[in-house]
Amino acid sequence: MIWIVKTGVWAPIIVLILHEFLSIKGWRAQIDWFNHFSGGLAFTYFAWKCIPFLSAWIGTLTLLGRLACAFLSGCSAALLWDIIEFAFDVFLHTEIQQSIRETMMDLVNGFLGTTTTVIILGVREFVTEKFCHANLSSCAELNSISPELTFLRTAANAQPIPEPNNSNPIIEMF
Repeated sequence: MIWIVKTGVWAPIIVLILHEFLSIKGWRAQIDWFNHFSGGLAFTYFAWKCIPFLSAWIGTLTLLGRLACAFLSGCSAALLWDIIEFAFDVFLHTEIQQSIRETMMDLVNGFLGTTTTVIILGVREFVTEKFCHANLSSCAELNSISPELTFLRTAANAQPIPEPNNSNPIIEMF
């Protein structure tokens, strides 16, 4: 059961469940953007969490490489989702895709969800790195706040975060 948390598979599962509950007839137009945006968010987060598990096959990636991989995975998932909608319309004679404009907005919203996730993850990693190198009172404390940072470092065989050997009075005020 721990793999559900470590891989982030819970995020896309929640989006699929919400999609089913929120897909009430008559509400589709109002919430379709949210379904595609949250799908981009969720799948990109899932891809981000799975990247360290793939290091045996893809090697160790830099932060930028991990972000690019997560971004491309999220955009590919958004595109595949709309291709599947199109296939349902063609082969099962459903009417999921209403127009080219609606389909393009689905793709844009998936892209925006993916981009939002990548920006949040990138900023979070960057800030975490900067704080650790700014002589926090305890980098171990920071690692307990962000356990996946420690996990990613271990997976990437990177140097552990050194404990600071001097104190910074400005940081100690907070």
